[in-house]
Amino acid sequence: MGSIVVGVDGSEGSRRALLVALEEAKLRKLALRAIYVLDRRYLDPEWGALISPPIKELEKEAKAIVEKLVASVADEAKGVDVQQEVVLAEKHGTARTLLDHGSDATMLVVGSRGHGGFSGLLLGSVSHQVLQFANCPVLVVPQGGH
Repeated sequence: MGSIVVGVDGSEGSRRALLVALEEAKLRKLALRAIYVLDRRYLDPEWGALISPPIKELEKEAKAIVEKLVASVADEAKGVDVQQEVVLAEKHGTARTLLDHGSDATMLVVGSRGHGGFSGLLLGSVSHQVLQFANCPVLVVPQGGH
């Protein structure tokens, strides 16, 4: 059986997406996978290696962000098997990595706006790409709530 996969980045938008994903997981009696994608393309330019922290440190920080986010919705998560994952975008960007890791998902849930992208866009680049290329239903949670 599949699971609900939700992309999280610690933003308020991803918290709203997590809440909606929890509702869907309860309705469908499925596990929930909260996935944080570390995109190295923004960490490894030639000069970036000099100023960015080691990847293990970034993974530890990302894990703490996911744990804090999941803990903030603990009451809503009762009765749902919530799995927390931090994955590294090795060859592709955030969206492709999320799609790869959620390839067996029953549904993908993402916020319409996260930490990345340009503030003027109505739909974030990750949510836009997930909508275009997912092999399962995608639920995009609007910035204003659900």
